[in-house]
Amino acid sequence: MSTQRHILLCRHAHADPGTDDRARALSAIGQAQARRAGEWLSQHLSTPIKLLCSPSVRTQQSADLLAEKLTITERVSVDSIYEGSVATLLEVLDSHSGDVMLVGHNPGLEALLAFLCTGQSGSFRGMSPGSIAWMSLEIGDLSPGSARLQHFHSA
Repeated sequence: MSTQRHILLCRHAHADPGTDDRARALSAIGQAQARRAGEWLSQHLSTPIKLLCSPSVRTQQSADLLAEKLTITERVSVDSIYEGSVATLLEVLDSHSGDVMLVGHNPGLEALLAFLCTGQSGSFRGMSPGSIAWMSLEIGDLSPGSARLQHFHSA
């Protein structure tokens, strides 16, 4: 049995502007970004994965397109991902075992990536819309700097 866990952080793809942030939908550019990201995942991810997603429209739409060619074991909408801080997103990950793909938002995803890979979460930037950061770490270890970045896909 493997002692490694894989966590994929996926930033929602490009969305149209709007006044109700939770209701913003993917733009045509975002739909293409999410499809490309899903195609990339289908070429690299051969094992089933659990999908955790913010309830916003653009993240749900991104997750739909990402998951088209994947084997999803379970899909869960998690409200706290929407404006999740590092601490909140760590709680989400800690409450879901196994390999997980978390589809969410910045700045939370960038800060979580930096925290898990470097131990710092201050001013890391680099997850553009539709990007995916794939990390591996020991099961049960979500401590600062515990993850290794395996792959990074930029839309």
